[in-house]
Amino acid sequence: SVAVYCHSRNEVWLIGDCQCKIGECCFKNNKKIDSILSELRSFVLCSALRDGSSIKELQKRDIGREFIYPMLKRQYLWQNNLDDNSEYRYIVLDGFPVDYALIRIIPVGDRSIVLTGGTGLFTGLLPFVWFTNQPTNAGQMQNMVEFETSELPANFAFNPNYKETLTQNPDMFPSTPGNEVPGAIAYVDPNFKMPQVWRSNVNAEFQLPYGFMLSVGAMYTRDIYNVVQKNMNEKAPSGTYNEQPGRVYWTKNNYYDNPKTKTVIQLTNGDEKGYQYSFNAVLTKKFDFGFTGSFGYTYTMAKDMTANPGSSAASVWQNNVAVNSLNDPGVSYSLFSTPHRLIANASYEVAYANMKTTVSLFYTGYQQGRFSYTYSNDMNGDGNYSDLMYVPASKEEMTFVDIKDKQNNVTYSAVDQQEDFWNYVNNDSYLNDHKGQYVERASSLEPWIHRFDMKIAQDFYAKIGSRKYGIQVSLDMLNIGNLLNSKWGAYRSCGLQSYDNVRLLKTASKVGEPLTYQMNASSREVFQKNSKWDYTASTGSAWQMQLGVKFTF
Repeated sequence: SVAVYCHSRNEVWLIGDCQCKIGECCFKNNKKIDSILSELRSFVLCSALRDGSSIKELQKRDIGREFIYPMLKRQYLWQNNLDDNSEYRYIVLDGFPVDYALIRIIPVGDRSIVLTGGTGLFTGLLPFVWFTNQPTNAGQMQNMVEFETSELPANFAFNPNYKETLTQNPDMFPSTPGNEVPGAIAYVDPNFKMPQVWRSNVNAEFQLPYGFMLSVGAMYTRDIYNVVQKNMNEKAPSGTYNEQPGRVYWTKNNYYDNPKTKTVIQLTNGDEKGYQYSFNAVLTKKFDFGFTGSFGYTYTMAKDMTANPGSSAASVWQNNVAVNSLNDPGVSYSLFSTPHRLIANASYEVAYANMKTTVSLFYTGYQQGRFSYTYSNDMNGDGNYSDLMYVPASKEEMTFVDIKDKQNNVTYSAVDQQEDFWNYVNNDSYLNDHKGQYVERASSLEPWIHRFDMKIAQDFYAKIGSRKYGIQVSLDMLNIGNLLNSKWGAYRSCGLQSYDNVRLLKTASKVGEPLTYQMNASSREVFQKNSKWDYTASTGSAWQMQLGVKFTF
């Protein structure tokens, strides 16, 4: 069920069993069958009380609900029933046609200010491959054997009765378990809960002078149950670096409690909770001569424990980034949150004879995404390339060593690396503001991208008998700016970028030894080239054009 406000008609539509409040008046669209059953349930319970039953007994066993339960199960017979006009019919949004006569339409009246909002708990799903990781990587009741054709017996053939095949070929298919644990195990926390959030929103529409409409809104979301993956086989760290505050490390090949089983991944809920909030404003103007335009802005802030960046249990855990253990990444910026987004559209429509021409232009501008600054190697020895970078408080705090080629020639001196790195830090607004600190996950923003799309539609109408028919021929030009200039509307990427990470540095020292560093480039020229955000040639950046035909009747 849903309550919908139609701006163009200034009406609220109650679709299904729902309600709304306009001013001081509450409007409902209850199902009659629910009213009848609730009265019947109440009658049964009241009768039981008069017969001597106590409230405590009825709380323990609700005989009223038991009485109406068979009828509750048969309510579906009236759901979206278009075959008769029974007063017990009701509608739901389930993908099937609904009877428009059962939609309650409520005129709003004065719409100089329209306020809408809501709050609720929402439970979602997760990629079910994370559940199927459990039976396929449980380390039990599994066996896979592979044979070349030449290794099979001459009479070997497919048999739908696989047990006969096992019995006839006992040497080919082992029947007793092995003595070694598998290299990876995945399981689900017995107390795991599906992801759930509490979400609230409020929106206000203001009718302004000269026919302008202003819509402003806000939304807040808080995690109730989030989803994380933890490696329960991770060993306690071996020590702490002196050169970075609180940075732990694991000595070589000493990061798993059981070295034969690398990852034992538990699908569970996180201890910390993420949150998201956003604000938006849209200004719209519709003119009498067929022109309509709007401009909007949205600000979003979102933080979570993890983006769960992977398809399998192990990859989700390994692809996280953190200062120390990936089991405790902490709450930080969400990879899916772009803080600023601009949208605009302009449309002109003219009707004549039995035709109509519409020309529309759409604009969107936003930051491409977020990324983290990480090291290009496993600097803390946990077996993963997932360590967030430390920003030194001063230029001299970090010790660089020369980069040499195979002939032992210096191609990038320590002095030049130190100079280039410090210049980069000073010219990056985030790094410059966080000297002496660790960078946060997904804390940095990629460059802005601005894209324009155009649509031209020509409609033709004809009335045949009592029915009106229409044909629309449309031309969509996506990212039309790129048609005029190869840099317009094109994405940009950094040469030091690996997925959602930009890797400026690597550690030159061995794990556990005093830290020394090198730039992630073979020379100064390579670093200066790769550290820039250059335009990319890809299908996502290119302009596209498509022709469409639509027939309506």
